[in-house]
Amino acid sequence: MSPGKHLSFQRSNPKQQATTQRAEHLDTMAAANEEVKLTGPKSWKAWNERFMTEAVTRNIWDLIDPKSTRRGQFKQQPTKPDISTYPKRLDRTAAPPAQSTRGNSASSTTASESPFSQLTEEVDRAGKPRNTSEMTALGRDAYKTDLSEYQFEWRLFDAESQKVNRLTAWVRQTVARQLYTTACKANKTLDQWYEALKERAGTDDREELHRALNKYNAAIKPLAKKPRDMLVYRLGRRIRHGMPCSRPTSLSVALPRFSSTRVQVARLEDGKGDLTMTQ
Repeated sequence: MSPGKHLSFQRSNPKQQATTQRAEHLDTMAAANEEVKLTGPKSWKAWNERFMTEAVTRNIWDLIDPKSTRRGQFKQQPTKPDISTYPKRLDRTAAPPAQSTRGNSASSTTASESPFSQLTEEVDRAGKPRNTSEMTALGRDAYKTDLSEYQFEWRLFDAESQKVNRLTAWVRQTVARQLYTTACKANKTLDQWYEALKERAGTDDREELHRALNKYNAAIKPLAKKPRDMLVYRLGRRIRHGMPCSRPTSLSVALPRFSSTRVQVARLEDGKGDLTMTQ
């Protein structure tokens, strides 16, 4: 190293790194979401498959699936234990002289009268504890148990909420604005969003079959001109009119006017052909 030159070390900024990683994650998510967009019935099948994959990956599909017995059973936010609801220990050093006599102990009770006190402790029924040090021994134990259970339930609730929020954000990015506005209400849960989207843009098996039949009828519609491939033309006419098919058992050809559509022809036992469309 030549004299006069010093190496400079740049200290990394954790906040800047976290911001950069979050931006890269959002860019990746946006690029992936460009591949699928729910705009109506035509795009429902692809979007639905992607949605189910996202939900299954996050282990929350059983909370959304209309056929699941756990549908809609999302975890509710747990309630933190309230210190003031636990028994307060009676402090006789701060009590007035009139209340310190044995004859005037109506405001206190011994351990035999309260399950939250020890044999040497009395419960102040008129007061409420402000912290754990003012509780009885059994009261502190009960509070610690309830607090531990609350913290455990909160971790489960927080983990599930993060998964639901991420999937909710994915829905917001992949559903058309008009469809999202009408189906995804703010006061509804994610499973209700899915049901509403399916009602407005979804398709069932009957609709899929109806579309396939329409596509089939359009493909076998009589042509204005005879195609160059007379084999396809004659074979289509025989199948359309219910005539016996004397061609090979199976045949895969492309219609001249429908270059993206292939016709699968198979012979049945009665000798008639069955025409099905595949892409």
